[in-house]
Amino acid sequence: MWYNRFCQGLLILQLCLYLSPSARTRWHTVVDGVLAGILCAVMLYLKITYGLVSLAAIVLWSLCGRTQRASALLALGCVAAVATGLEVAIPGIHVAYAHDVHFAMTASAGLFGGIAAPLKAALNHANEVALGALALGLGFTACAVTTSDALFVAFVLAASLVLFTQNTADRSLPEVVLLPVLVAARLAEGAETKDRRLLTYVIPGLLVVFMAEPFVYRSLALYRHFSYARVAPAPGDTAAALPGFVTLDYGMTLANSLGSERAVVAINEPGLTTQEIFQIARSGFPDHGVSALKAAEYMYTINKGIETLSGIDRGDGTVLTFDFSNPFPFAMNLPSPRNSLLQYHYRRQFSEQAFIPSEVLFSDVSVVMIPTLPSGLTDRNKMISLYEEYLQRNFAISQTTDYWVVWTRQLQVSRETKDEHERRFVGSAPEAGNRNSRL
Repeated sequence: MWYNRFCQGLLILQLCLYLSPSARTRWHTVVDGVLAGILCAVMLYLKITYGLVSLAAIVLWSLCGRTQRASALLALGCVAAVATGLEVAIPGIHVAYAHDVHFAMTASAGLFGGIAAPLKAALNHANEVALGALALGLGFTACAVTTSDALFVAFVLAASLVLFTQNTADRSLPEVVLLPVLVAARLAEGAETKDRRLLTYVIPGLLVVFMAEPFVYRSLALYRHFSYARVAPAPGDTAAALPGFVTLDYGMTLANSLGSERAVVAINEPGLTTQEIFQIARSGFPDHGVSALKAAEYMYTINKGIETLSGIDRGDGTVLTFDFSNPFPFAMNLPSPRNSLLQYHYRRQFSEQAFIPSEVLFSDVSVVMIPTLPSGLTDRNKMISLYEEYLQRNFAISQTTDYWVVWTRQLQVSRETKDEHERRFVGSAPEAGNRNSRL
């Protein structure tokens, strides 16, 4: 998620303040403290997990010397000043803030698998861990290690392990950046060096290794994107694009991704509907992160939804989509639902324990769009299970197309419309037979 990447950069920048300038003055102390406080305040309001790590870094900073302690106290004062200013400008904002944090904690409770989760997640980033270990091993072989340096390294490693459980699939983890930077800084300061060849040959080599890994990774990603763009078909009917439709992201075919001959055979059986093929392709990867629906086909379904919505009288109400995202307000220049979430990512933005009550969520909604080929299959199904009862009481199916089931706010539900919907879609529903399959 974008806020993770953004906070990664802010946290790395703040932790770099641990390194002393070549000639420190009182002005440096003030600027460092103000900058650290502003960065910490931004992270606290952008994502609480990074904000807490940032606060802990400021506390650690205060233990590294009298000058650093002055900067740390000034940083904490800046955080308090920002919080006070926001409360004055927007009264009650911190009540809403506390509610949002509690809501997010409840929604994602248990998502990361307990105390061992950081160590398990670190296995997925073995190259980053190896680079950090290499920097420490080579650098501190050549340099004298101070107590404050040891504390800083321990903190960076601990913070990185905790943040492994966030969305950190990129190559900007703190330990990868900061540990080589720390080693290079200590060598450049003229610290006692046991072997000057480390400074002349090994450290530049380490920098090349550090830069090469993300360079190769990003280059391959760009090549893959350009390759897909060159051969991508024009947006068209999904049923006519099934050979590409059943190809998963990153060039993985259904066969080598699911590892299931049964699924591949089922795909090749004649007579399957588009929805049935979609369900088979998603059976091994229910999340939106690995999608059986290519961009061209997904855009086609959105365009079909826009065509359908254009012929519906929405009145003054808004449009809500039971999916990971709600594209129609943006695509059609419509107002968004007043009390809706930005995204509906199951066990991150909402769950069975934390969700917006029906009466609140639907307070200004007049049309509900339910995709048959959703971006987030699990997200759609969970929204259905949470809000089906309210939807059945207050909305009716007004249209059923190959790609969308459209519910509009009405007093009574047409039995004929419901029967038509069940006839066309229940057979291919991912959880056919349960109470949610009617949607």
